[in-house]
Amino acid sequence: MAVFRTDEVQDADLEVASLEQASSASGSTLTFFSATVAIFMVSYVISHFGTVSWLDTVIRYIAMISLPVMLVLAAGLKPVRSTILRFWRRKPLAAIGMIVIVLAVATDVYADYVAPHDPEGVGVAKCESGDKTTRKFCGPGTAGAPLGTDNIGRDVLSRLIHGARISMYVGLMTVLIGITIGTVIGIGSAYSGGVFDIVVQRLVDALMGFPPIILALGLMAALGASINNVVIALVVILVPGATRVIRSEALRIKELDYILASRSIGANPVRIMIQHILPNVIATYIVLMTITLGFAIVVEASLSFLGVGVPEGVPTWGSMLEIGRAHIDEQGWLVVFPGIAIAAVVFAVNFLGDGLRDVLDPRLRGR
Repeated sequence: MAVFRTDEVQDADLEVASLEQASSASGSTLTFFSATVAIFMVSYVISHFGTVSWLDTVIRYIAMISLPVMLVLAAGLKPVRSTILRFWRRKPLAAIGMIVIVLAVATDVYADYVAPHDPEGVGVAKCESGDKTTRKFCGPGTAGAPLGTDNIGRDVLSRLIHGARISMYVGLMTVLIGITIGTVIGIGSAYSGGVFDIVVQRLVDALMGFPPIILALGLMAALGASINNVVIALVVILVPGATRVIRSEALRIKELDYILASRSIGANPVRIMIQHILPNVIATYIVLMTITLGFAIVVEASLSFLGVGVPEGVPTWGSMLEIGRAHIDEQGWLVVFPGIAIAAVVFAVNFLGDGLRDVLDPRLRGR
């Protein structure tokens, strides 16, 4: 009997040891996955800055390698995979939106290899127009140019693919910077109160009093046309709204018992804001990022459409719409494809934002 119990204890010890080993391996893989995500995000952002040529090439290769590694790890890690599958079952439209966004980012990363032609290349295809051969305004289905060519003979598909690079970069950078700044200001304003809160909220009211597109046009006129200036203009637009939303959430959290308990024992205000308030507004932060991403993409396209955003010659969906508008009477299909691209990404972002809001908000979790 004693021997049986000894074997039983040994088996239990072996089982515990194997579980600990599996947990350790899973934790290591999860850490590697997190590091891969961070590497991809950093390399993705830096690759759009146009640094030294050889360094820019290296960074682009890092982004191209880390993206598939990240996706493979997400599919292989059981906690990540189960979370994605559960999200798919609960919110299928949001999951489809997430897939569309991943495809748009992948199109950005691999644009140089996916696009069939140089986006600025002229005369990439030819077609019959009446009794003569031309390379301009070739319709969809032309050999060598599946979506046709524009007013000077550039491939519409290649410009559409490279346009994703600008739209996704501007949208993601704008949302990341703008919502983060708004979150920091909103938490600080709500917790500090007093004169600081009043001054911040009056500045927020003043900025929100301007129509967003008018404010963006004024900032672009002062800053000049460039990709990073578009990001700056959109950040200025997004910060006030994010500050207002996060402040309202932080004001509610500030009055909860555990915050009052922390204050009563003399906890540092910065520690309270970072360790207690910030984690409780992360759900709102994520939802704000996904919801405003679509808005940022639309405003960037609007600025490019008006000719005050990205410099002329850089392929963007907004500039493609402007070219199509100028020839819409005879070549109406030129506005269709960039319009579909903008609508697809914006709808995907909105579906994902609504799904994340329903999942992350405890009050909507049963819906």
